[in-house]
Amino acid sequence: VASIINQGYANQMGQANFEQGQANQNRQFMGDLVGTGATALATFSDFRIKENITYHGEKNGHKLYDFTYKGGDTRFRGVMAQEVKDYMPEAVTVMNNGFYGVYYDKLGLEMEVVA
Repeated sequence: VASIINQGYANQMGQANFEQGQANQNRQFMGDLVGTGATALATFSDFRIKENITYHGEKNGHKLYDFTYKGGDTRFRGVMAQEVKDYMPEAVTVMNNGFYGVYYDKLGLEMEVVA
């Protein structure tokens, strides 16, 4: 029982750390925009932080998937960073929290919210 409780706590902490990482990344990005005029932002696209993943099809030669981020309800359509890294590594970066992000502008795509 104790290990189940500990695992639940670890899962909650992991989600909290992920959400904090997203908030920090957004704050850093806004600072970069003000400081340099940059327009590109890497979007979290690591399959390790996604669930309910289903293949959707291809666009511009890239495989697209519908998914939710772990702990979230909003459904998105986009790529998996690990796949993109294999054939276009310049479009993938490691975010501050250690997860992969994708520069969708380099793919000629946008991540979409699925209705």
